[in-house]
Parts: sequence; structure tokens; C-alpha cells
Amino acid sequence: MVSHIVLVDAYGIPSQQGALQFRTTSDYTLPFWVKSLNKYLFRNAVSPFGVLRLAGPYGYNIFKTTRSDILEKYKRILKEENSELMLKYLYHVNVQPKRSGEIAFKALSLPNGWSKYPLIHRMKDLSPDINMTFIFGSRSWVDRQPAFQVKYLLGEERASVNVIQGAGHLPFADNPDEFNSLMIQLCNIVDESKLFYHLIIDSLINNEFTNFFSTFRK
Repeated sequence: MVSHIVLVDAYGIPSQQGALQFRTTSDYTLPFWVKSLNKYLFRNAVSPFGVLRLAGPYGYNIFKTTRSDILEKYKRILKEENSELMLKYLYHVNVQPKRSGEIAFKALSLPNGWSKYPLIHRMKDLSPDINMTFIFGSRSWVDRQPAFQVKYLLGEERASVNVIQGAGHLPFADNPDEFNSLMIQLCNIVDESKLFYHLIIDSLINNEFTNFFSTFRK
């Protein structure tokens, strides 16, 4: 049974209309040709990983060169000789010929990249027994303001928003110590609530058995 959901640097929370309400006149507008190219690439599920697939055996070297930042992130977590294993894992997962990631993103998104089924509209369907925690990196490109809207809708007792300072889109890699500490804290809270729940159920069952046998003796 699910009792707590943790979303890390979550995408797809707001609707396009709702997010545009917070835009200002200083926001940058993309040129028409860029928007048109983006729609064409989206309709055909074309992504940067497609370029890596076309590159064949040279794909990994291109990925390693263009995303050397990932390698640097995991050097702080893994040993020097193992740090490249994560980069190889991410490469091979994303260049598979079936393109499941790109196809899934296309199915869940509008041509302009906004979520087709915004999470903010489905909060009313969330079971009241389920709590939510949002974790963002302070330097992430993902807007965390919609998460505060969810917190407002669910209430502070059911939802919380945590920001890991100095972290980007991958807070678990940028600041693993703080991220792991937060996750352990959440797991302990969930375990304590489940223990409390089981204690209540056990107490009720014991009371029912006691009442039953008392009635039976009479």
C-alpha cells in the first residue's frame, strides 16, 4: 500500500495556462522558426539521443564529451575508477533502438513540451491517506513554484517542499549527503506512521476479541 510519494525535481505539475499567468513582460520569447522546429522534432519523437544512435560506435565518445558534467558529479560519490560506469549506464539506457523514453515523453506531453495531464488538476483524486514530498535543487531549471501550489491544496500536514541548496536538476548527485539524509528522515516518518497504524488495528482487534469472548461467556 502506498502511503507516501516523493517527487524529485518533478516535471509536469502545472498546466500551460496556469504557468503562463505568472509570466512577465521580461520573459524571453522564442523565435517562430525555433518553435516550428521544436514542434517538428516533437511530432517525430526526435531527441538528442537520436543523434547518438546515428553516430554508432562514436556515440559514447560524443556523449562523454558533451556531458562531462555528469562524470564530474559522480566522481564525488563513486571512486575514480568507477565514476565512468554511471555515464556508460546512462548512455546505454537512452540509446536503445526502441526509444521508449522519447515515445513516452511524447505521449505525456503537448507539442510545446507542457504536460498533457498536469498533476495539479489531479490532486483532488489523490487518496487522503497518501502524503507527498517534493525535492528540488536550488539551481535546477525546473520551476518549483507549482509544488507550493500542491502544498497549498493538500495542506501542510500532507505535503512538503524541500530545496537542496547548491544542487541542480540531479540533487541526489549534486548533494548526496543532504539528499540521503532527507530520504532517511522521510522513511523513518513513514515507518513510524505505519507502526502507529498497526498498533491501532491490533488494539481494535484485541478489543473485539475481548468483547466477543465476554459476550460468549455470558
